Amino acid sequence: MRAVSPALGDLVEAALHLGARPIELARALVSDLDLQHRTLQLVGYKGKHGEIRRRAVPLTPAAAAFFARVAKGKAPADALLTDSDGRPWRKYDEAFRQARDAAGLPEAVSMYVIRHSVVASWLAEGIDSQTVAKIAGTGLAMLEKSYSKYIKSHAADRLAAVKVF
Repeated sequence: MRAVSPALGDLVEAALHLGARPIELARALVSDLDLQHRTLQLVGYKGKHGEIRRRAVPLTPAAAAFFARVAKGKAPADALLTDSDGRPWRKYDEAFRQARDAAGLPEAVSMYVIRHSVVASWLAEGIDSQTVAKIAGTGLAMLEKSYSKYIKSHAADRLAAVKVF
């Protein structure tokens, strides 16, 4: 992807770090990044009335380094991730489709597939459902419905560790 567009490569890398919805990444501002606490505030809209929901997503050291790089030299009110022209992302789906087609990938591959892959990976690696739901900005019921085959149960190990008698 980077060979096609470094800006699109940054958007894809951000998605791989956070498992966020593409629109949440496109809306992120430099001021949403807190490198001291290694978090990124993401804004989403939820429900029938479109209420605004903000969540602080924890950043791994690698994610923090990545976001520090993309934020460098930008003002707090600037978009954290920008298109090839330096503007806030508006047509990321179109740019991704062009890159996908140029790479010969199947039509089913999309920016949203990255989110699903990351969330499924976290669950498959044993991160608990509640933590994944909170980071991904989704409900626990929706997460369990959509990703139940990836959720590892560690109940037997936890029960064995408890000394009842």
